[in-house]
Amino acid sequence: MNFALSEQQQMLQSTVAAALAAGFPPQRLHSLINRRADDGAHTEFDGLELWGLPIDPKYGGAGLEMIDAALVAECVGFAAAAVPIVNHWLVAFALSHASDRDIAAKWLPQLATGKLRGTVALAEGESRWLPDDWTLRGDGGTLNGEKWFVGDVAPNGLIVVGLAGGELGLVLPDASGIGTKVLDGVDRTRSMARLRFTATPFVPLGCVADGAVRLVDAALILTAADAFGGARRLLEMTTAYLGQREQFGMRLVQFQAIKHQLANIALEVEPCRALYWYAAHAFDHRRDECSASAALAKAHICDRFLQMSRDCIELHGGIGFTWDYDAQIWLKRAMFDATIYGSARRHRERYARLVGW
Repeated sequence: MNFALSEQQQMLQSTVAAALAAGFPPQRLHSLINRRADDGAHTEFDGLELWGLPIDPKYGGAGLEMIDAALVAECVGFAAAAVPIVNHWLVAFALSHASDRDIAAKWLPQLATGKLRGTVALAEGESRWLPDDWTLRGDGGTLNGEKWFVGDVAPNGLIVVGLAGGELGLVLPDASGIGTKVLDGVDRTRSMARLRFTATPFVPLGCVADGAVRLVDAALILTAADAFGGARRLLEMTTAYLGQREQFGMRLVQFQAIKHQLANIALEVEPCRALYWYAAHAFDHRRDECSASAALAKAHICDRFLQMSRDCIELHGGIGFTWDYDAQIWLKRAMFDATIYGSARRHRERYARLVGW
């Protein structure tokens, strides 16, 4: 088995990375976190037309696999880019598994072009992210209740809602009775909201038995990829800073203790690449291992990202804690990734259960 990326995958990742670097320079990221008007709404990333990356070609998509989507998510994490692509893809995954093919045929082509945006609404209160946790019911074709921490809510977009019993429902763009409260999250490069449904009409997706689990697995893998990208960026940033900063006439990176710390951080980060790669591979090719691999990747990589971000902030000294310096952007991204879709402890317990420990 060839464990290396193909030439096409390397080209995809390098192209996306270049577009995001150009579209989200540090000054724009600081503008976003300071809640200033964002004049650069359109970037080179939009021109790549990646909205349909995981969607079947018969619906106008590219038909690529989870590993390709995860490689893009890694670039998004590296750039801390404010692009709503991941939640959009999760809607595409959910519709692709809908047993009602008419629903897929109607909405997937619009999602593939990016003219119609989508997001998923799963969480109910604190730490209730997984299908077994969902209590919201669709009675009489309508929804009454709340969903928390819903990202990238677009005007007149599709919303896939997690329902009791591991079911999924689709709220259409013209649905009534949706109240939105914007939440001020720790990571201001990503928008979050609380949705209140009041007699809101929805369409049951009628997914296959494991449709909701597959949706959550996809979310975990893409979050793990985002976390790996963020960890890689913060390691590069810290190494560059220590190579410039001088103390007692020497650059900090020349001190042996600093070298040891950097080496330890690198040894924590780099093996995580294979962990999320394998989980993404299992999503399409080893479904019996997918849920366990996704849970482990999310738990371990997000945990490592959070710890190494704290270590890197420490290596920056006092400047690392300041609002105006870049390191705090990725520290907050690490805090976000560690929390969304459930804690590391929750997913380690899930992993142990899935592998029969």
